[in-house]
Amino acid sequence: MRTDIELDESLMREAMTLTGLKTATAVVEAALRALVEQSQRHRALDKLAGIGWQGDLGVLRDPRSSDPE
Repeated sequence: MRTDIELDESLMREAMTLTGLKTATAVVEAALRALVEQSQRHRALDKLAGIGWQGDLGVLRDPRSSDPE
């Protein structure tokens, strides 16, 4: 897809320096991928919210509570 966008030049230079990417197109594509991945992670975490866990962390953390095999 071809599009024209106006970008902050200093921000683009910094992004290119930090990432080692050579073109503005590569930086924009990497940023879009990162944004999509971050949004997917947030959605996945939201789906897990409220599932909960039942148990006693104190027992799990106490080395004396394990079976002496």
